[in-house]
Amino acid sequence: MRRVFWVVVMGAALLLVGACSKNDSKVVGVHGANPHGQQDNATDSPELGFADVIKSKKLADYSTSSIGDAFGTYRFFDKREWRETKSSDGKVYVDFWGWFNAAVLDDASTKNGIVARGVEVKFVIYPDGAFNLAMISKIEARTDDKVYVYPLADKKRIMDAIYTNKELAF
Repeated sequence: MRRVFWVVVMGAALLLVGACSKNDSKVVGVHGANPHGQQDNATDSPELGFADVIKSKKLADYSTSSIGDAFGTYRFFDKREWRETKSSDGKVYVDFWGWFNAAVLDDASTKNGIVARGVEVKFVIYPDGAFNLAMISKIEARTDDKVYVYPLADKKRIMDAIYTNKELAF
């Protein structure tokens, strides 16, 4: 019964995501490809609901506060964005993009064309309703109007910094 309920809820939500999606994202990966291998239907619309679901959840290793509270109160993010992408296999990816204050970029970064830097935290919601933290990446906006994404191996270090409100350095 519980599984049927989640299938119905996820089906209705996926229809809503498909109806509200837009296809004008400037986000590119390191090689310019969508990381999920399908058409990019990313959107930052708050009406879709999957980002709100993730924001309300707690991670097992960080059960003191919800994901939304931790990311919303991290003092080093100058700008926060939530995006949702539906894949062809029924998974929904919820990406949080936290941008740092551009004024703190070092001279070498600005000389290399970096105009903003941040971190992307990617969550995946499976068709059965389960979710997990999929990956964390460094993001850089450059003078060519593209955003470059560089996966990071140490998810724990990034999450520890966010949940304890300590500054991140790349």
